[in-house]
Amino acid sequence: MSNFGTMSDGIWTTVNNVEECTYKIKNVANVLEIMAVAETGDIESGALWLMRDNIIELSDKIESYTQDLLDCRRELMDEMNKPKTSKKK
Repeated sequence: MSNFGTMSDGIWTTVNNVEECTYKIKNVANVLEIMAVAETGDIESGALWLMRDNIIELSDKIESYTQDLLDCRRELMDEMNKPKTSKKK
């Protein structure tokens, strides 16, 4: 396998692992939301809501970075699949 293929596979594996983590992070945000509603009865303010909002914002940023990685992987695959040009003497 070429270096491009190895890098592409590594990127794919990393993206999948990060997406699994962001799923778990969002689950934590959901738990904080449930706790915030139970604790305050106010669905707009409080420390738990702030924590929830910050966790969701962080998770969204991480998802954006994984999309950037997938774009890089796509570019690698395109480069890898480019037809080879032969040099004429």
